[in-house]
Amino acid sequence: MAGEEVSPGVIVAGGVGGSPIKEDTEVEGPVWIGRDVQIGADVRLMGPVVLGDGAQVGKRAQLRESIVFPGTEVAAESILIGAIAGHSGILQSMRSRMV
Repeated sequence: MAGEEVSPGVIVAGGVGGSPIKEDTEVEGPVWIGRDVQIGADVRLMGPVVLGDGAQVGKRAQLRESIVFPGTEVAAESILIGAIAGHSGILQSMRSRMV
C-alpha cells in the first residue's frame, strides 16, 4: 500500500508531514493510515489496522485487527476488535472517488 513508513510497521499515506498520529496515540503495527484521517486524543491502534481515507477516530477509541472504510467515523471511546466499520452510502462514496 502506498505511503511513508513513519515507524516500524506504520504507514501513512501522504508521508510524515501529513501524519495524523499524535504523541498520545499508541500504535502497534502493522497499521496503514490513509489520507485526511483524523485521530483523536489517547487512541490505541493494535494491528493489523487499516484506516481508510477521510476516516475519523474519536478520542480514547481502541481498535485491534480492524478495517475502517473511507469516510467512516468511529465514535469516541469505541472498542473495535476484529471489525469492519463502514457508514451508510459507503459504496456510493467509494464510486465517486474512483470517477
